[in-house]
Amino acid sequence: MSEPERTKEPDAMLSEVGRLLAERRFDPARDLCLAALQSFPDHADVFLRLAQVETQAGKAQAALEALTSAARAAPARVEVQVAMGDGLLAVRRFTEAADCYRGALRLEADRGALLGRLAVALQEAGSLEEAVNSYREAITLSPHDPLLHYNLGTALKRLHRFDDALEAYSEACRLAPEDAELELCLANFLVETSRFDEAVKRLERVVAARPESLLALSQLSYAHKKLANGQASVDAARRLVDVTGGTLPALMALSSALLTLGDAEGALSVCEQGLARAPASRQLLSDKAIALSALGRKEEAGHLVDFGRLLMVSEIDTPEGFETIDEFNAALLDHIRTHPSLDFSGISLSCHHGATSDELLVEPKGPVGLLENAINQAAAAYVARQANRSDHPWAAYLPHPERFELSAWATLLRSQGYQHGHIHPSAWLSGVYYVHLPSVVGADDGDQSGWIEFGRAPFFYACQDQHAILPVKPREGMIALFPSYFYHRTIPFESTEERITVAFDFRLPVAASG
Repeated sequence: MSEPERTKEPDAMLSEVGRLLAERRFDPARDLCLAALQSFPDHADVFLRLAQVETQAGKAQAALEALTSAARAAPARVEVQVAMGDGLLAVRRFTEAADCYRGALRLEADRGALLGRLAVALQEAGSLEEAVNSYREAITLSPHDPLLHYNLGTALKRLHRFDDALEAYSEACRLAPEDAELELCLANFLVETSRFDEAVKRLERVVAARPESLLALSQLSYAHKKLANGQASVDAARRLVDVTGGTLPALMALSSALLTLGDAEGALSVCEQGLARAPASRQLLSDKAIALSALGRKEEAGHLVDFGRLLMVSEIDTPEGFETIDEFNAALLDHIRTHPSLDFSGISLSCHHGATSDELLVEPKGPVGLLENAINQAAAAYVARQANRSDHPWAAYLPHPERFELSAWATLLRSQGYQHGHIHPSAWLSGVYYVHLPSVVGADDGDQSGWIEFGRAPFFYACQDQHAILPVKPREGMIALFPSYFYHRTIPFESTEERITVAFDFRLPVAASG
């Protein structure tokens, strides 16, 4: 059989596969492809169609196997290289996907269509500067594509080039003025970077277009709260309660907004309403303590935020293999600075003049694994200490340590760096381990620069404490554990040295957290 006849014969089969795909009949479509490969085992188009079947059936790995065969059969075909890149992108093999897109570009493919794909792969692989360059080149070829501008903004955001990111996001919204989703993404970015006035304007536009957008209403209430616009925050939160029928997140937004307004009685009533359904809600327990304190009910607030019983501070034992805790901390610090998978480019809503890493408990763990053991031991001792506390609404529901998942991240603060008061409402138990402290933090001169402080309510709340304010002097090698609803902050310091800590949360797995 001649080559033209061989390449022509599968066409009818491929057309039939297309019809079956349109009807979402994946099994017969797959069977037809496999039958075609019995007669035409090296036919790239059949492998491409099989990959299409597997992709639409949700089987990304099987699709990649078919694409790999297509690439072996026709390595110099642009569409094969592009499809292979897409398949690798789908299974998160970003560097290899980028290589495939580069190969397609070398084959003189349509650069405008491919540069955006290449940029996405580079961005996900962590090659952010290269991604930005690819996005910019793609934009010169397709300047009116809002998605390219949006993706450029995302890469610039991860590089902490926030002004440039804002310009890119704004251009995406200008090009697609009716796209409420893009507008909401820009508004979220404005909230993340504390541009609350502009965020409010954008969010109002989103809410006008989508009156029942839960995220927009929640963010609108939050942005007004950060601006200390108590009544506007309450108005948005009440709309959120109405739209949701009074879900717990909506009640949390309302209690917080009422505290901003200075309505402690109203906030306490909302907290009690929510706590009747979720007695250990960390957000609501935190807000309740502030409301009680504002109402002068200090004893009740102190029962909720009981520093003496619920804050545990101790030193960790020197891990095995190290002579001193200083030696261990030096190894830990080197690991944090040089880990190939750690990235400090994300936005931290609480961190100023510093940066936080992504997840620290990733391989290779090195000395972090030893710290993980120490944290788990401290948490087990902590939970045991809270046993039989049926009189306390948080301790009474505190899960067994074996049910927890541990998440940890590094925080680097530079001169005048601090973390403003915040809580971790999605966690149960939180903590911090002190790796390296500037000398000014340990100085015995009465100054509390660089200390950790508990109990201070955020500036936008009319009441400024959860019942009392407790500053704690940190020490290298010290670990502190506390309920995740305790407000805590870092007092600013001035030094050329960095303040380096490992913060952590114990959370329930999502399926078990309710």
